[in-house]
Amino acid sequence: MLKRKIMYVLLSAAVIAAFLPAMTAPVSAWSISDYADITKNPSYTNKDGLYCLSFTTEVTGPHVVYVWAKLFYPSGKSVCTWSSSEYGAWKSGTRGFGKDYSDLPSGKYTFRLYFSLWQDYYDDCKYMDYTITHTAPEASVSFKSYETYYDSDGYYMHKFNIQCKNLKGKAMTIKIYDSDGYLVYQMEGIKRETNNEVGFFGWSGYSERSAYGAKYPSGSYTVTISAPGAKTIEKTYSLKILEKPRG
Repeated sequence: MLKRKIMYVLLSAAVIAAFLPAMTAPVSAWSISDYADITKNPSYTNKDGLYCLSFTTEVTGPHVVYVWAKLFYPSGKSVCTWSSSEYGAWKSGTRGFGKDYSDLPSGKYTFRLYFSLWQDYYDDCKYMDYTITHTAPEASVSFKSYETYYDSDGYYMHKFNIQCKNLKGKAMTIKIYDSDGYLVYQMEGIKRETNNEVGFFGWSGYSERSAYGAKYPSGSYTVTISAPGAKTIEKTYSLKILEKPRG
C-alpha cells in the first residue's frame, strides 16, 4: 500500500509538470557562436566625420540577440556607451558604431562589443575586444584677419580673427604688448566649441573699458595667442588708438 501511494505521488507530479509552461534558465557557459554569427566589416569614416567600427549580426536560430558596445580609455575608464540593437530570430543587420575621436588624447583605446540573450543584458553577456590606436590631431592657432569697427559705447575697436584647429573644449589666451615689451592687455579666451572654427577678440586701446581707463598711444603692438597643445604665435600690428567720442 505504501509503495502504491509513492508511485501515485510521482505520477501526479509528472502529470502536473506536463502542464507547466517551459522555462529556460540562463546558462553562463554559452557562446555567442551558438546563437549568432558576428562579422567585423572594414572600418570607415561617415559623412559626419565619425570613425565607425562596423559589424554584421546574423541570428542563426529562434531567439533574440542584443548587441551594444563601449569604448574605454587606455586607463580602463569608460569613454562612452552605444545603446543596444535588437536582432530577432533568423534576422540579420549591420551597424556602424561611430565616434569623433579628435578630442581624445593619443593612446590605445579598447572598443568592446557586447552580446546578450536577455533584455537585462548586463546580467549575462559575452564580449569581444578590439584595440583602436588613436593619434590626436595637432592643435594650432593662426592669425586669419584683422578689422576695425565702432562698438555700441563709441569705442574704436581692433578686432583680431583667429583660426583655431583641434581645440574643442579648450580656450585661447590673448596678450598684447606695447613697443617697449610691456603687457597692456590680457584675456582668457572662451572655450572652443568645435575643432575647426574662427574665434576673435576686440581691443579698444584703453587700459579699461570705462570713463577712467587710460588711453594708450597709437603705435606698434604685438599680439600673442596661446592655447593648450598649440604653438604660441605672435604678430605685430600698427594700431591707431582713437579717443572715445564724448556724448
